[in-house]
Amino acid sequence: MKTIVKVICIWFAALFVLCLYIQNAHSQEIEQPVDYSWTNGQIAREVVAVTLLTIDFGQTRQVPYCQCSEQNRIIGRYPTEKRVNTYFGVAIPAQIILATVLPTKYREYLIDGTIAVELIETVHNHHVGITVRF
Repeated sequence: MKTIVKVICIWFAALFVLCLYIQNAHSQEIEQPVDYSWTNGQIAREVVAVTLLTIDFGQTRQVPYCQCSEQNRIIGRYPTEKRVNTYFGVAIPAQIILATVLPTKYREYLIDGTIAVELIETVHNHHVGITVRF
């Protein structure tokens, strides 16, 4: 279990450093205050991203009890329910935090990337018969 926590922490630390780098590069490039405001479209898409992450969480919790394997390499092919809970317990708040600390201009990439990945995964899970249960 310690390994997964370390991997998740390293992954999110790297994302945070990337956010700081982007923020610094953006500030130096334009020499204007960095805009952190949220557009209505970003708010709506962030709600979609977090909803899809939550659906994926509910689906992934079924993997230990079905004859299927997980695609996420961080939690492994056959994760325990505890490992799934730990991963999504970090991933969902991290999505919100990272979206908040990113400048408006770059937030789009995080939100849209999350939606794309999670939409593919949740639709795939649905097609193989994995339901959402908590």
